[in-house]
Amino acid sequence: MYNKLCIIGHLVKDIQISTLPSGSIVGNSSIASTHTYKTQTGDKKDETCFLEFCLFGKRVSKLEQYLKKGTRVILEGRLVHETWTSSDATKRSKHSLNVDDIKFV
Repeated sequence: MYNKLCIIGHLVKDIQISTLPSGSIVGNSSIASTHTYKTQTGDKKDETCFLEFCLFGKRVSKLEQYLKKGTRVILEGRLVHETWTSSDATKRSKHSLNVDDIKFV
């Protein structure tokens, strides 16, 4: 089964590019998406969701010049759940997005 997530938001930081031992290029960053709503008292509230994402392949180095902090983008991809054991032996986990497609807004 395949999941697909589409998120619109602003980049929280510049993309960080690295090379895997296999030679593949990977770019990592985070996106912030804000939802504004009214409370029962009529006050406006903002609810911001932060999500880390990664891009793979040759296009990463081409996109690096455009993927700067604050850039508004639409990301589409697969939501993944990562787990690991930290240095103090506690189990940690997080969700991130493996990006298949990126569009500039």
